[in-house]
Amino acid sequence: IRELPEDAEFSDVIAGFSYLERIPDNFTVEGSLDLTGTQISEIPYNLVVGNNLDLSLTPISYKYTKEEIRKMIEEKGGSIGRNFWIDNSRSL
Repeated sequence: IRELPEDAEFSDVIAGFSYLERIPDNFTVEGSLDLTGTQISEIPYNLVVGNNLDLSLTPISYKYTKEEIRKMIEEKGGSIGRNFWIDNSRSL
């Protein structure tokens, strides 16, 4: 899939190295959201991640710093519960 469905409820989303390109606005995941190696290039409005968010090896992680992404999430009404990664040095 290239986009997660709107109005769906998830405990965790592990979409690493998939074809995912977009997260809908008002997306909430109770646990962790792993988007490592996807084509995510924008932060949606009201993104809420209850636990961990991993944006490593994504277009957005190459374009912005961790602090800039965190600020974007907050400015768009979202939040991250615990940890947040944008490690772009992993060997594939």
